[in-house]
Amino acid sequence: MKERDEVRTKPGTIAFLVLDTFLILAIVGWLLYNFQKSNFTRFNGPPSLQGTAVAFKYDPALAARPVDGVTRPTPRVVSFNATLAAVSPSIVTINTEGAQKQGGSGVIIHSQGYVVTNFHVIQGANKITVTTGSQGSEKSYIAAVVDSNESWDLALLKINPGNDILIAAPLGDSDTALLGNNVLVVGSPLGLSQSASSGIISNANRSITSGGRPYQGLIQTDAPINLGSSGGGLVNTEAEVIGINLAILSPNQSFSGVGFAIPINIVKKLYPQYIEDPGVRLKKMNLAGISPQNIAMVLNAQNPKQSWLGVDVMPVDEAIVKDFSLPFAHGVFISKVYPNSTAWRAGIRRADIVYRVNGQLIKDDAELWAMLLNLTTENDIEFTIFRTGLPKIFITFRLDPEIEMPANFPPANAANN
Repeated sequence: MKERDEVRTKPGTIAFLVLDTFLILAIVGWLLYNFQKSNFTRFNGPPSLQGTAVAFKYDPALAARPVDGVTRPTPRVVSFNATLAAVSPSIVTINTEGAQKQGGSGVIIHSQGYVVTNFHVIQGANKITVTTGSQGSEKSYIAAVVDSNESWDLALLKINPGNDILIAAPLGDSDTALLGNNVLVVGSPLGLSQSASSGIISNANRSITSGGRPYQGLIQTDAPINLGSSGGGLVNTEAEVIGINLAILSPNQSFSGVGFAIPINIVKKLYPQYIEDPGVRLKKMNLAGISPQNIAMVLNAQNPKQSWLGVDVMPVDEAIVKDFSLPFAHGVFISKVYPNSTAWRAGIRRADIVYRVNGQLIKDDAELWAMLLNLTTENDIEFTIFRTGLPKIFITFRLDPEIEMPANFPPANAANN
């Protein structure tokens, strides 16, 4: 009993227990501190997790590193308002009647009235209506099929804008489309004109089979392409159309995050002569009032009449100079001549290149129409034309006020000549 009392009351026992506890806590605290510092500092965690109150500083070296989803800061929220304001006027709604009555979308590629859409949108139609604008400002036109390409599911339509100003879409370079790029789908889903949805490019070179037909090199996106969006535009953040909406991949025919678009460079290769020069597009966007159209011209200020010259033209560009080995780089390329028109009767033919009018050099189509507007039906007009095999021919004619633009222009069966 005496020994037990001595152990119980031995001096310093409690002190050792307190000291041991303190040492254990100190060691645990030291380990926790070093664990926090080594792990969070290594990954550039925020200062609050690094045991310091120093404010975050901009590091140029860090900012210059390749951007990726891990090291870059969270991007700020971006509005696509300006992008849509620039491209929406060029997106149209298409409705058809005939074997199938359906709706779709299209993209204006030239202010003369050329519209690109999907072939399946207009397949079997005996009447095609193209509507520009959105709710409250719509205007409809009857369209004719200029060309169709089933292999790429593309179709080219032509409407007659009259004195209306159409804005052609700016076309980008689909070869520069990269995985992860932000894109917009603009069209008329479910009949809702000029609607937009956003997403990213999921794959820039996808091969699929749709409707029993194989397609290669398509742009895949997770931006919704709903019923009615087919034929509309896939748009990048620079307000450029980089694709024509084609189809969705879905087991239940509703959007499931997998959509496909035809690269716009395919359209450029198929229809180069129907695509408006960017400079002309900008002029049209800034144009106010009545503008000279490609086929309708006011001939007499006191007694206005319209004479149908009957041609579609485009300015001579580098591609035309190269393809035709031209000794000059100005003038206009005749892309179509309509039967029974003034131009047809005068002997003007498709692929003619007009580079002088009454001996005066002309730079582009705008200059051509400006010159013709100053002439009357009593003036002789002389075109100096470059034609393959004939570097210089002269065609003289007069504008005929009796030959007016047909009410059903363009003719449904018109063919290139």
